[in-house]
Amino acid sequence: MRLLFASPHNYLDQTSGAAISTRESLLALVRAGWDVRVVCGAIFDNPRTTETDHLLKIARKKTPTVFREGATKIDGRKFPWREVDFNDCGIAATVFVTDDALDPNKRPFWFASPSSEVFYRRLGKALDAYNPDVFATYGGDPRIALAAETVRNRGASTAFYLHNLEYRKPELFKSFDSVIVPSEFAKRFYKEKLGIETVAIPPLIDEIKILADSNSREFVSLVNPALEKGRCFFIGIARELGKLRPEIPFLVVDGRAKAKSIGGSPEGRALQNLYWLPTTDEPRDFYKRTRILLVPSLWEEAFGRTAVEGALNSIPVLVSNRGALPEVVGDPRAVLPIPKRFEKYSKLIPTPEEVAPWVELIVKLWDDDALARKLAASEKASVANFSRKIVEEKTLALFENLVNQKAFAFRNAHSPGEPTPS
Repeated sequence: MRLLFASPHNYLDQTSGAAISTRESLLALVRAGWDVRVVCGAIFDNPRTTETDHLLKIARKKTPTVFREGATKIDGRKFPWREVDFNDCGIAATVFVTDDALDPNKRPFWFASPSSEVFYRRLGKALDAYNPDVFATYGGDPRIALAAETVRNRGASTAFYLHNLEYRKPELFKSFDSVIVPSEFAKRFYKEKLGIETVAIPPLIDEIKILADSNSREFVSLVNPALEKGRCFFIGIARELGKLRPEIPFLVVDGRAKAKSIGGSPEGRALQNLYWLPTTDEPRDFYKRTRILLVPSLWEEAFGRTAVEGALNSIPVLVSNRGALPEVVGDPRAVLPIPKRFEKYSKLIPTPEEVAPWVELIVKLWDDDALARKLAASEKASVANFSRKIVEEKTLALFENLVNQKAFAFRNAHSPGEPTPS
């Protein structure tokens, strides 16, 4: 069975939870014997990503690559492009690159640029040549839905990975036979808000990459200090702990946002005992040094990948009461309040009273090893439902069902009708 995944967004983007989750799902299909191809662009969540960064990422896979250059004429002008073909652990991948996709100043306008038109023309040729049984994608560009409608009319099934809770237009999903969300919370959300039916399948987590073989238990850690992930709320927590327990160190791990962004406020610059790590393809690099993991998200999380990874490492994880996070960790003791005045991109620094529940529990867990282990064990039991084996089975069942349903419909549409009585 053949699947083609396509998106202007780059599926190797390690700063994008959507990209990480999608790639793991595609690799599960490869392991099950599917023929999987990817055609993607060079849009990254991290605006600082360069083409050199991306090519180095491909080179680290130690796979032969084929480079192509060309130009496509639109309205009398030629628009240059580059493509890189390579084998990614069994996925036949093509990355399409244009200069404006990797220019931070031009990237916000890429979707309305001629370069995006070139991408969709190249995608059309790939669809003609590959003729997939299933077409899958993510991202909010309406033209990807048109591509899905094209292959759907040819007899293929279509699937949309809906990784967050930011979509507001139900018509985007009319071209898809299945819309996949990462949690039961997200399933309820989209049924209530947009009236669409979805399938809840958690992201597939590669435990080999995230499980540490030991833990020095040095830090209270935060991954990806983006505003919506609770950067400023974290600053308030660290500030109060710095007063009460200055010996407790904090580790901030770069994601889409960099640790240095914490220095964007006077309160952040004043923090002591703060350490950082750059973005890594191997999350176990920081989990092996984490004693307590914080996930103080301000926006409605559709899942909570970091929380699951921490729990799988037997690390007590403290989460906000936003989105699917309470559902993921399971234990109500680990779910802490964030006042409603802290909206998605809030730059407000919380008061000591607002962070008091977080500070109190962090101190208890730091000082009481038995309590920390008990909470970690409870959360680990909760995330057992997100184990690789269970999620792979759900993923394979969904895609096999998509192919079988389309084949059944195709046979019925082309079967001879009942004989007409004479």
